[in-house]
Amino acid sequence: MRNSFIPFTKMMEKAPDLNYDCDIEITDQFVNESFKIGIDYIKTRVEYIFTEQKWTSYTVGTFCKKLKHNVIMKEGSNVDKRRSEENISHHNRHRRRRLA
Repeated sequence: MRNSFIPFTKMMEKAPDLNYDCDIEITDQFVNESFKIGIDYIKTRVEYIFTEQKWTSYTVGTFCKKLKHNVIMKEGSNVDKRRSEENISHHNRHRRRRLA
């Protein structure tokens, strides 16, 4: 079950404005601000998730499902699909061509 959070948290961690200073006290305000920064970053990378207002009620599991490459290729915008293709590894890209 814990592994299902990995795609969501890994993408949030890539946010350039996220502060990982070890001396910061972890408060509710820090967690809320970090989450907002992470969500804002995800909005710039996978836009199709946020086109409807119902994204505010998504669970972490739903976000993780929608961040998967195959779901982005099926449901995402053309820009999202292009970004997703750029992010898959060379090995996976080669394997996809062979299987197709």
